[in-house]
Amino acid sequence: MRRTDTSIGETDAEIERTETDGTRETSERGGRLLGRRRYLRLSGAAIASAATLAATSGSAAAASCERVVVEAGETERRTIKSGETLSNVLFDVSADGATLEVNATGSEWAIRNVGVLGTYNGADPDSVFRLEVEAGGTSVFENVYLGDGAVDDGYSGVFVPTEHAGTLTIRRCNVQEWPDNGVYASAPGREERNGQGGAVQIEDSYAQNNNKDGFRLGTDGSYVRGSVVYVNGDVPDSNAGLENARGIWVKEGGTVDIENCDILLADPDGSYCVWEDKDRDGLARVIDSQVMARDGAEGRFVGNVETTDVGDDPDVTPPDGVPMSAEEACTAEGTDTTDWKELTFDGLGTDIPFAYSVSVTGDIEKAESNPGDNADSVAGNTATGGARLKQDVYRYTGSITTLEIDFQNGQTVSLDRSDSRVSITGPSNGRTTQYTIAVAEDITKVGPENPGDEIDRGRVAGVVSTAGDTYRYSGGLEAIDIDGVSMVRVTPT
Repeated sequence: MRRTDTSIGETDAEIERTETDGTRETSERGGRLLGRRRYLRLSGAAIASAATLAATSGSAAAASCERVVVEAGETERRTIKSGETLSNVLFDVSADGATLEVNATGSEWAIRNVGVLGTYNGADPDSVFRLEVEAGGTSVFENVYLGDGAVDDGYSGVFVPTEHAGTLTIRRCNVQEWPDNGVYASAPGREERNGQGGAVQIEDSYAQNNNKDGFRLGTDGSYVRGSVVYVNGDVPDSNAGLENARGIWVKEGGTVDIENCDILLADPDGSYCVWEDKDRDGLARVIDSQVMARDGAEGRFVGNVETTDVGDDPDVTPPDGVPMSAEEACTAEGTDTTDWKELTFDGLGTDIPFAYSVSVTGDIEKAESNPGDNADSVAGNTATGGARLKQDVYRYTGSITTLEIDFQNGQTVSLDRSDSRVSITGPSNGRTTQYTIAVAEDITKVGPENPGDEIDRGRVAGVVSTAGDTYRYSGGLEAIDIDGVSMVRVTPT
């Protein structure tokens, strides 16, 4: 049974994770009944360009699985840095006091096809996975099983700290019976502790019988999509000995979308399906979802919640592809283990010759469909070449760290991921040229804007002569056009 009151103080292992629950208040809103977990996918207009960056997909056979048994009282630590991948590992933490700590930092890292076997009872009441992404970067945490839960205390399945500044995607994650949040990802929105505001995007995941909440978010750009949160039984006690199982908790003042989700609280340990803290300027937008509280749970919504097409008949079947055991996650039959992307330097649209150089955090090689010519070369993680009236196509892993394009007329384009800048100059003869730059997230001018500059939602249109324009950006480069001619294009597939 839930043991709680209207003002619960619950101290976590880390100071930045200390929380106080707010006063409860019902703000229940209805909606039109729609099909369950129906995705509404939006597609933007493609921007023409000369370098094409496209994610490719495929399938892989069942992978071999590394099994790591953590002995009683021992600690297994894994550190994942930029461009690195942890995949196809089963961690057995069944022994008493077996502790697992997986810390990921930097950008373009990946954790996938990982299972944690056994009810967790580590030496310290802390999170198993601590995940952060640097500014301008993206990383992925997918196909992970945390369904065996933990004993009572301050354990979290996943924690995203205040330092997270980039974009983290959590996909096909199974998190059940954790006492201190299933996925605890609101800390980056904590202004009083210098939270860096990074986005956390949860897709196609499943959370059942977690204390405090299944998923907890708190920054603009964060969302939960196509996922299920279910409370139908006793949840493990927090470190304060309390039980207060929310569905999704929107905290720290961010605007968070909850779309195509099914949320059911069907036990007295459940409180509210969607809880938004009323003491900040946050907003939970619930869209095309099925949400219901019954059997002793307190209600559907509390705080600043907007609903659009929300019904009350949730389907709590785990989303397709969510691993239902540690072994299933680890073997990951039919799941990709390498993210290859495609990069095309396209000189077909211009008769101005240009030379290029590009470096990535992972591997890069010429695509089989376009072997190139003697002018192109690959050394380590850097490719160089030139294009005029032809295309050069590469495939690579990780992210682009530097990109240089030098035109025969003196015009240049440069990108440096280390300081998240992209710069462009005009021809050496001083001729004025128009350009557009598009990025995945945000772009801002470094220095004063010119009268011809237009910036809107990650896209800038400007004018440049001999002097250059420089921008800071986040989320990855998508396109650069110069005088209407395709120079750089990013097209997801």
